[in-house]
Amino acid sequence: MKDNRCKKILIVEDEKVTARVEADILERNNYEVTTVCSGEDALEAIKTDPSIDLVIMDINLGEGIDGTEAAKHILEVRRLPIVFLTSHAEREIVEKVHGITRYGYVLKDYGAFVLQSSIEMAFELFEAHMQLEKKNEELIETYRKRQESEVRYHSLFQNMLDGFAYCRMLFDDHDRPVDFVYLDVNQAFDQLTGLKDVIGKRVTEVIPGIRELNPELFEIYGRVASKGSSEKFEIDFKPLAMCLSVSVHSNEKGYFVATFENITERRQAEEKIKSLLAEKELLLREVHHRVKNNMNVIMSLLSLQSQALKDQSAVSSLEDARSRVQSMMVLYDKLYRSSDFRKISTREYLSALIDEIVGIFPARRFLTIEKHIDDLVLDSEILSPLGMIINELLTNAMKHSFPGRDKGIITVSLSKKDNEGTLIIEDNGIGVSETIDIAAPEGFGLQLVGMLAEQLGGTIRLERQKGAKFIVEFKA
Repeated sequence: MKDNRCKKILIVEDEKVTARVEADILERNNYEVTTVCSGEDALEAIKTDPSIDLVIMDINLGEGIDGTEAAKHILEVRRLPIVFLTSHAEREIVEKVHGITRYGYVLKDYGAFVLQSSIEMAFELFEAHMQLEKKNEELIETYRKRQESEVRYHSLFQNMLDGFAYCRMLFDDHDRPVDFVYLDVNQAFDQLTGLKDVIGKRVTEVIPGIRELNPELFEIYGRVASKGSSEKFEIDFKPLAMCLSVSVHSNEKGYFVATFENITERRQAEEKIKSLLAEKELLLREVHHRVKNNMNVIMSLLSLQSQALKDQSAVSSLEDARSRVQSMMVLYDKLYRSSDFRKISTREYLSALIDEIVGIFPARRFLTIEKHIDDLVLDSEILSPLGMIINELLTNAMKHSFPGRDKGIITVSLSKKDNEGTLIIEDNGIGVSETIDIAAPEGFGLQLVGMLAEQLGGTIRLERQKGAKFIVEFKA
């Protein structure tokens, strides 16, 4: 044997000469040998020497326990091969070793070759036996793990909240999906659908008319089962009057697994929300029209009132009031049309407001209006006073900056840096009289501008260079 030099053999023999002969034979075959003469000594040797690989055991050991009893005790301590030796071939002697795991039975009139062959065979049988036991243990462990896995799967399968169905798809001669058979379902399936005892049955048996009511279901399941793919969809499941969210998957051609959730209540809630939103949109549109109509009525009343007056200053005041209402109406209209009722684009709002204001005056024909407005998004609480400031200053410029002139330029600029906004309205007209103190103006229009600038947390100043330049700085 290839590993003879590392094998150690214990000889248990009460006859010293026989033991010596056996030891010589084994040592010549490169075994390491130790000998004892009693069953008790053999058991002690096994307990104290873990390097012993095989035992040659005489059955009759004289006084004390015999070889069969010693073998039983040894196997309780360690598992190793035992070869029995005896000078007797009687039936009753041989039967004494029945029930003991042994790896050979040799008569003492053996030759050296027989002993050597018996030991080699004992080692081979023992190794084969150990490998077989290891394999059996591995199989038992694999089976145990599979059982545990099946128990976990079954528990998950039965206790999952979504309905689950494992099915086999049925096709006609043209490979068109026409039916499917329930192979397994969980408890949630029964609870969600109210269907009972479906396993082994076709769906057309369980739910008559389903193929006509929901043909798309067969199309999707058939496609998944044919291609081995996955799909997720929502369906109005008409036979059971419910909406389902379905996930379907196939790992084996012709079969599929479907999990589904009843989303009827969610669908109903979504439809209700859509209905409420539509009602709200309709209500807002109605309110918007009424507000605009009311503002138009106010503007018309102010216009009619101004036409009935003779005092030019009173007429001018009413026209100014009408212009302010118009400014607020433009802001309101832009806010209504915006997706965000709190914030809108400055370029969109202020450009439209400037055009509305300028369009009132006949002088617009010879004036050039330049707009340099950054496209900012500001809160309506800022835009409203800002629009009224522009209305006042632009109206003032249109009225008073170009008397007797056939051309002129008015520039409106808006910019923002960090949290500071700057509005500039300037013209190349005759300028503002030196008698007007911007810090304490007498006219209502400039007083209003000052109050609005303060409302914005800002300031206003006037520069008198080649016309008039009003600069409003505010927090944005």
